[in-house]
Amino acid sequence: GNHLSTYVIVLNTAISLSVGVWLFLTQKEIIPAENNTESLLMLIAGFTGYFLYRYQMIYLAKAIYMTHETTEQYLFRDYYINVITSTILPFLIFAVAFSPATMFFWYMIIGFVALLQAYRILLALYTGILETTYGLFYFILYFCTVEIVPVAFALKLIAERISQ
Repeated sequence: GNHLSTYVIVLNTAISLSVGVWLFLTQKEIIPAENNTESLLMLIAGFTGYFLYRYQMIYLAKAIYMTHETTEQYLFRDYYINVITSTILPFLIFAVAFSPATMFFWYMIIGFVALLQAYRILLALYTGILETTYGLFYFILYFCTVEIVPVAFALKLIAERISQ
């Protein structure tokens, strides 16, 4: 968890997701041409901040509940998903940017990311249910606070920004 490769993978995942969202918003002409660089930097900062927030909350929960082994399993599975995402997503984004069949590749990217996120959530739930140090209620509370609420908040901000 504290190796340089972990940080590189997380940063690459954040950058890949940021570039993908930026490219989508640019192709749909939601981002004006004069705000391209600023928007990309804000997306990178947002995704990087989200990953940093998640990992800080995970380590805080690890310290509070004293669940070292289970947390390491959770982080390894999360690392595994990030490795897959950061390896395949740049190639798909490149295909979207330079292919005449952009819609096909957008559907592929959305399906790919949705499947990986669903798999990650199922693995997290499986890991949390098997852990007996804390109850299911605390795991669900943690999971909603760390995983779901920040994404819902970001989607709300993006929706408000788009509707303006």
